Amino acid sequence: RGKLVRHTSPNLGFTDVTHKITGVWANSLEFILKDPENKNGLCNAFQYEHKTSNGSDSFPLSGKYTGWFHLKDEIGNNPEIPEKDITLKFKKNNAGYHNVEGKGSNVFGKYTITGTLTEDGTITLFRHFQENHKQKKSTSLKISTPAPGPLNGNGDFKSPKPIDAGPLPLKFDDVVIPHHSELVAAIIPPEQYSAVCRGTIKINENGAHVCNGSWALTLEHFTSGSTSKFHFGIEAHRAAEDAQLMLDKMKASGADASDNRKIEGNVVDGLTPVSLANTTFPIDSA
Repeated sequence: RGKLVRHTSPNLGFTDVTHKITGVWANSLEFILKDPENKNGLCNAFQYEHKTSNGSDSFPLSGKYTGWFHLKDEIGNNPEIPEKDITLKFKKNNAGYHNVEGKGSNVFGKYTITGTLTEDGTITLFRHFQENHKQKKSTSLKISTPAPGPLNGNGDFKSPKPIDAGPLPLKFDDVVIPHHSELVAAIIPPEQYSAVCRGTIKINENGAHVCNGSWALTLEHFTSGSTSKFHFGIEAHRAAEDAQLMLDKMKASGADASDNRKIEGNVVDGLTPVSLANTTFPIDSA
């Protein structure tokens, strides 16, 4: 999500016009809305730009854009990754603003773009990466998933290998544009996102159960080190309540006979009261 602005500047009798989008991206729009100042570090910067010398007054302007985005790696670097073949098309909708359609590619593969542009210049874009459907014919089904190795074991950032996503299932020439008098419906933002996560879950001394680790869009991105950090957990007082509910359910169903969640001899700091949150692991959240 970001802002689309139009800048003009004279240049040898011509007028240079720049349409620039600057903002931040994340794996979910919710991360941006809940943390606009990015205090949790879950968002990264991005920029799209279109330059022309024809002095056109059109805004917004459909066409080819250049761009880049930042992506934090496991050791805290924030490399700038270029975007390629970006095309954006703006279409007026019946809600009074514009829908956005487009496509592009980067080191992670080819993608399509959907989104909206409001009257104040706020642009919200969603990138949908294309799945590679090219598979060799086989008489039997074989599934092989490489085990992820240590993340950046040598401390160096490893650029992920390009992914050939194959031809896009839908080309812009295939899109039927309604008559100019017909306004298209406003786009509803997608609600589902996917990611690969790997981390460690543990019990803090105060009884909170926390999980810290790294995530990426695909397993290949994960194993190459193109990851960002994540954190979630259960607060100590809720962990004790959830542990009690879980143990009661397990006892009632007889599951506790084969699945013992109690930890023997767990020692804390000597000051914090010991509860089920400290002596039960793992805990099913209620």
